Amino acid sequence: MMRTLSRLEFSSVLLIALLIFINLINAKHASASVVESQSFINSKNRNIIHYCVDPDWLPYEAIIDGRHTGISSDYLALLTDYTDLTFVLVPTSSWRQSLELLKQGACELTPILNQTPKRDAYLSFSDIFLNRQMSWFH
Repeated sequence: MMRTLSRLEFSSVLLIALLIFINLINAKHASASVVESQSFINSKNRNIIHYCVDPDWLPYEAIIDGRHTGISSDYLALLTDYTDLTFVLVPTSSWRQSLELLKQGACELTPILNQTPKRDAYLSFSDIFLNRQMSWFH
């Protein structure tokens, strides 16, 4: 059962969702908003998303003792708390293996990934909502 969010909580969750750069394989519907992404997933009659991460990229993400840890795991945990989405880690032993599984469609998402022309060939990227030039502490 999902709980009702306050306006502030909803804004926070939406911002977090925008920051994780959701990348759905073979889905030109990939979106930066929780509502649109969830709508797309529900149109496929499922709410389970298999995902891959870089298993050795702390503090951003890693796989330690078979569990996803790091900043990106916190993002996905918040999305799980505030939506009816379930994220299932597909364990990998290297970033190269994660990229290969993304190409093959075995992983539908990776929470944090730099966009490159080569990756554009097989992934759909959301818009960038935060970059290094932005500073919230002027």
